[in-house]
Amino acid sequence: MGGRWPPGSEGPEQSGLPPGSSPEDKYGRGERDPVTGLYAWYEFPPEVKAERSGRSRTWGDLLKHWSLIEADLHERYGIDVEDRALMQDRSWRWLQVRILGLLTAKSRLHRALNPDQAQ
Repeated sequence: MGGRWPPGSEGPEQSGLPPGSSPEDKYGRGERDPVTGLYAWYEFPPEVKAERSGRSRTWGDLLKHWSLIEADLHERYGIDVEDRALMQDRSWRWLQVRILGLLTAKSRLHRALNPDQAQ
């Protein structure tokens, strides 16, 4: 398989798009190279950058909603964060996994962070 495409990436013949076109074209700026089909530069909106980075939320963003997290942890997992013995006995990773789980569940936290998505 040679070519100029990195291993595991799709060349234009595999993308299902006409050669020289891609979904990123709408963000392309400047002149387009006739050989590679790439623009001089790309301007992606912040929401596209966040989506592509795989990290659209920070812990700061999440913890601003602590009261919702606390209620969701109790409802979904039966975790009382005021139970000091439990919280001291468990690792940060244990709590992190459960908080991150709330982002994909029907939860108060998910609704607060994604108001445009109906649940």
